[in-house]
Amino acid sequence: MWIAPAILTVCIWSACESIPVNVDGGGRGWVRASETTEENSVDFPAIPVLDQGFRFRVRPRTGGEGEPGSWSENGPWRGFDQSGVLTESGMVAWNEIASSDRLRLGREILRRTDRDRDPGSAASLAIILAVIEDDEISRRAIEEAVRLSGAEGEPLRSSIDSEVETRKQARVARREAASAAALQNGRPHLVHDDPTPVRPIDPILVPETLRRQRASVERATEGLGLSMVSTGWTLSVGHGDLEEISRHGVRMDRLLRSCRIRLGFAPDVRPFPGALVLIRPSDFDDCRLIVADLFRRQWSKGDPSMLFPTEAGPWAITPSVGAAGRPASSDVTDFRDVRDFEEARIAGRAVIITAHGGRRLPAWMVEGFAEASAAFLTDPVRVEAELRPAAVASIRAGRNPAWITAVRDDDPAWSPGGAARGLALILVTRLLESGDGVFPGIVAGLKAGEPADAVFRRWTGLTLQEWFDDSVVWFRFND
Repeated sequence: MWIAPAILTVCIWSACESIPVNVDGGGRGWVRASETTEENSVDFPAIPVLDQGFRFRVRPRTGGEGEPGSWSENGPWRGFDQSGVLTESGMVAWNEIASSDRLRLGREILRRTDRDRDPGSAASLAIILAVIEDDEISRRAIEEAVRLSGAEGEPLRSSIDSEVETRKQARVARREAASAAALQNGRPHLVHDDPTPVRPIDPILVPETLRRQRASVERATEGLGLSMVSTGWTLSVGHGDLEEISRHGVRMDRLLRSCRIRLGFAPDVRPFPGALVLIRPSDFDDCRLIVADLFRRQWSKGDPSMLFPTEAGPWAITPSVGAAGRPASSDVTDFRDVRDFEEARIAGRAVIITAHGGRRLPAWMVEGFAEASAAFLTDPVRVEAELRPAAVASIRAGRNPAWITAVRDDDPAWSPGGAARGLALILVTRLLESGDGVFPGIVAGLKAGEPADAVFRRWTGLTLQEWFDDSVVWFRFND
């Protein structure tokens, strides 16, 4: 006796083996649903296919009289599966066919394959139609399958309903996964959050970690003509001779060390289990390619660099001096200045997001420290002149700086010269100038998971909002 759960059993069986269409015997073959179509959310039973197609007129989904596009309204039709209806030359998706004609065509295929009285095949067709569209036609198909099953009608109805819901949920999951796999926007270093307790770096493990990083870099940059040099805390990757690439790595080591000291660390304490990976292609398109392929990200519009935290150490990608297609930066005009300022920012970001572990910090602290690093490591007058006046003017015009806590990581306000970047600079600079241990202490407390108000009260005597309010008064009288 046939029972409803047999549908699911056949589903599992068909997932184990794919049988070619052109097999001998009875004038029929078998076809399985494509594993790449939108409609295919789970495995589906093998479906009979006619060797010789038949003519049968159907209407396109629009119901118009015009041509349906790339397929003929008359077939010839050979069979169907979850993806659509098989023709002599390909597949027509179910959702391209008018709803009432889906059922008519499905019935005709079942009739020509001697499946029109089989409740399992009728249930398969009903499930397909119900997943595509819950309408009168699909409900009629379900009733036909129930009627054909006789005494097993109600168990079959229950199995159909369950299978339809399962397939709909699977379709939603597929679409969500596809959306997640699409290139994302934003600045990943601003949303990175790893609350894992910080562990001392084991020097014995460093060489193996570096080896794995080098292998990852080689895979990521294959075919781009880049060379790599390890300089201690940096894996420097770029075009040109090895001596020049090494100089960039040594320079970055020096910047990292200076930023670490600024946060209260000893200069000889290694910041990463591996190294900072600094990749400097000579073509901006290569930068975008690496970011898209490796990290599934779009390049943040206008940003001179992007930084990606990883367990072994951050990856920073930035075009080299004079790179073709390099994004314009509003703070400097000379390419070499772009390199100097941006590499200092990279060092600041890399240090602060990894200091005391990877727990997430407020974005304004990260970017404020990056700008402050660009200032004290390169040309403070230039950085301050670019960002400070507008930020101070905004506060004096009556805007409380607390607005910066709500700025998203993909907001243009974080772009070079943006309003959030300037405000972050003057706020972090104020904390850095409040005493040698103030800003490092706040960073350490927040990284330990302490509430922001408690941390700020310990180091400034004020809650975070009170400190913002106090900053309004401060910047009214101080530039």
